[in-house]
Amino acid sequence: MYALKVLDVNATDSEIQGVLNASYAMFDIMGIYQHHDAVTGTAKQYVADDYTLRMVRAKTANVD
Repeated sequence: MYALKVLDVNATDSEIQGVLNASYAMFDIMGIYQHHDAVTGTAKQYVADDYTLRMVRAKTANVD
C-alpha cells in the first residue's frame, strides 16, 4: 500500500504518512502475534483478548 500511495501523484504527504503509520502498527502487532504464547495458544484468555484487541486497532488504523 505504501508503494502505491507514494506512486500516486495526487497523494499528499499526510496520506503517505498515514499509510506508513498503519504499516508500522501492523508490523508491531505481527511481532506480538509471533510470541510463543500466541503461536502455541497457551496464553491466558485476557492475554489472547489483548492480542486480538491490538490486531483490530492496527487493522482499523486511520490511513487517511
